[in-house]
Amino acid sequence: MISRGGPSIATECSVSPIRKSAFYWVTNGGQLSCKYIVHVNTPQDPRRLAAVLLDVLKVADELQMNSISFPAVGTGI
Repeated sequence: MISRGGPSIATECSVSPIRKSAFYWVTNGGQLSCKYIVHVNTPQDPRRLAAVLLDVLKVADELQMNSISFPAVGTGI
């Protein structure tokens, strides 16, 4: 993602994400065609993943995102 989206994504991840919790943080989309990227850190307890993804959907609504994708979250890929 960073190689295509540019260094601003990495900088924002480590310095000042737009929104942050224990399991996700939101950054700008850099040079990608999206406005935001929601980075998800999978919880140790797989039963907690559904709650984390629901939280992400709430944040997406608050930020007025029109679309969202969850590519292979929690699969170890």
